Amino acid sequence: MNLPEIPRRIKLLTLAIFFADASHSTVIRIFPGYARNLGASLTILGTYGSAAAITMLILSLPLGRLSDRLGRKTMMTPGLMLFTIVPLSYIAATNPLHLYPIRMALGMGVGMIFGNGFLLISEISSPENRNMAQGLYMTSMGLGFTLGPLVGGYAATIRGPETSFILSSILAMASLALIQLVKEDR
Repeated sequence: MNLPEIPRRIKLLTLAIFFADASHSTVIRIFPGYARNLGASLTILGTYGSAAAITMLILSLPLGRLSDRLGRKTMMTPGLMLFTIVPLSYIAATNPLHLYPIRMALGMGVGMIFGNGFLLISEISSPENRNMAQGLYMTSMGLGFTLGPLVGGYAATIRGPETSFILSSILAMASLALIQLVKEDR
């Protein structure tokens, strides 16, 4: 069986998504403890996920329509900028209430990146390799989401949670740089 050649922009996009999901998941393991150290109760801790999810839900339709008009890559870029800023913002938080707008920004970033990335990979792949490209995209997400907490947790154990936040931001910057190299069909 002959496997089709994978176009460069599909490789770049899947690598960008790997780094984006690694960035997103790097702090998952340490966030609850970090919030608790800031004084968040267990009840408040549970609402942080809701703040991100509700923000993503409310903004999904308007951001989706904007993405249809402006392009997927154009919408992913500010989402990745948020992924760069959000982890560093955790470091600046001094009480549990500061985490709400940060989590809302995270929800907005998630809404701008992953759905648009899947649509972009579908749009830039040819019909004969679309299924493979979509599979590579989902595999890249899964690998990033798997490795992120391992690296983030290890970094936090060795050097403290701030190290994981900085690492998360660096991974997001790598994704942002890679996505700029992806040529989008308009």
